[in-house]
Amino acid sequence: MDYRFIQKNRHRLSYHNPYFLVCINEVIFRLISNNTIKEKNLDTSDILNILNKDAEKLYLNSNISECLKI
Repeated sequence: MDYRFIQKNRHRLSYHNPYFLVCINEVIFRLISNNTIKEKNLDTSDILNILNKDAEKLYLNSNISECLKI
């Protein structure tokens, strides 16, 4: 996953910067760690919705998001 992912899925993501990409990666790690994707048998659209929603929570609850706005 890299910045090209953001460009390709820009219309589905809440934010379009590298820190949000880090948040998405963290959510992916958590989903893989607890087998959420396999257990729920999610399709690509559902996965992107979960990634965006959970990554947005991480992004908005972090101090770095405030620094990026400056």
